[in-house]
Amino acid sequence: AQGLVAAAFAELNHPAAAAALQLFNAARDAYDDRPRRDRDACSNIFDAMESVAKIKYQRPHETFGQVKNYVEANNLLRIDFIPMLTGLNQLRNANFGHGMVLQFSLSPAETDFVYLSCISVILLLTRGR
Repeated sequence: AQGLVAAAFAELNHPAAAAALQLFNAARDAYDDRPRRDRDACSNIFDAMESVAKIKYQRPHETFGQVKNYVEANNLLRIDFIPMLTGLNQLRNANFGHGMVLQFSLSPAETDFVYLSCISVILLLTRGR
C-alpha cells in the first residue's frame, strides 16, 4: 500500500497536476492522522482521482460520473474497469460526497478500500493510454 501511495505522489508531482496533488496530500494527511479522519481521507482522495480524470481527458467542468461516461463512450479504458469506476462514484455519492448531511459511516476497512482504490485509479489514469 505504501508503494502505491509513493508511486501516485510521484505521478502527480508536476505543475499540470498541482490541484490533484494538493487534494492527494490532504487525503494522505487525513489518512495518516491519529485519530484518522476517515471522511476527509475518502472525500479528498476521491476528489484527487476526479481531478486527475478531468485533467487526463480534458473535461475540466464535468463531474467524475460525466468523465467516466465520456471514457466509456469513447472506449478510452478497458470496458472491464468501467463498473469499478461506476461503483466508486456511487459509493462516494452515497457516503461522502460534497454537501452530504448524513453522518459518515464507512468502517475503517471500507475507508482503506476507498483510499487505496482511488489511488489505484490515479495510477491507472496517469500511466494508462
